[in-house]
Amino acid sequence: MVLIITGPMDSGKTTRFLALYGSKRQGDGFASLKDMAGKRVTGFRVMRLSTDRTRMLCVHHERDGNMPDDGFRFGPYVFDNQTFAMVHDQVSDMIRQGVMTVWLDEIGRLELEGHGFDKTMKMATDAGVDLVITVRDTHVDDVIGRYGLKDVTIITV
Repeated sequence: MVLIITGPMDSGKTTRFLALYGSKRQGDGFASLKDMAGKRVTGFRVMRLSTDRTRMLCVHHERDGNMPDDGFRFGPYVFDNQTFAMVHDQVSDMIRQGVMTVWLDEIGRLELEGHGFDKTMKMATDAGVDLVITVRDTHVDDVIGRYGLKDVTIITV
């Protein structure tokens, strides 16, 4: 089973994702949370759902300080490869420990180009676990195709 929460940018996908996890408390995974300065997004952190612990995922290239040492630029952001590796390792541990539902926010253009959570998505789909993911509305068909997702339910926000 794959549940995709979708909608346009800034439509509330992550809010719906977190509310759904809060009501179900089944499985584990990661949410991507915006860091804001006023109305400007300055970066994103990933938060482990079961612990609420966060780690920097990316920063806007214009942000002073806190730039990842091991990173790559994609659009206006510099992403931290070590954070993606940490998420991958922790999801791998979840699967080994028998977690049946993996939650990942957000799968999109970065993954479609082979970066970000791409390796983690492939591992989770190969393992046959249930997935709850967020995907921008313009990428849903491409994400379904790239990962060969079956038994998909879509919630639009």
